[in-house]
Amino acid sequence: MSAVGIMSMQLKNNMKKVVFFFISFLVILLAFFIFYKTVAFRGTTKPLMPTPTPVAQPILYNSVPNNYSWSVDSKERARQKFMATKLINKLPYVGVLFSLSFDVDNDVFNLVLSKSNIGGANGEFDLFLKNNKVDSRSWIENLTVAYK
Repeated sequence: MSAVGIMSMQLKNNMKKVVFFFISFLVILLAFFIFYKTVAFRGTTKPLMPTPTPVAQPILYNSVPNNYSWSVDSKERARQKFMATKLINKLPYVGVLFSLSFDVDNDVFNLVLSKSNIGGANGEFDLFLKNNKVDSRSWIENLTVAYK
């Protein structure tokens, strides 16, 4: 072999070493870059858990705020309304000269008085109200009266 052939072989071997070193360096650099990205973003990713939805607080219709002061009229009106609505639990009621029912769909009390004795029917109805602690017909909202 000639000196030129030996030199070209050494040059080829050196080129192979340089290319191998360069490729190895790129692989190590790429592996380091991938590792760095996965570690760096690991702490900032959000967990795949559902977020809790807020639950609405119940509205308490029967409670009165602490700063609310009752007037005498409002207390009495509330008591009257309460006593009148307690009648719903006793309905439908059929007396001798009257009947009383409650229409839930229309929120109406239906009073049917006997035509033959209107005065007696009114008296019997008023006595029924007083026995149930309702002192006046005016306490009953949405009262309809019919005669049969």
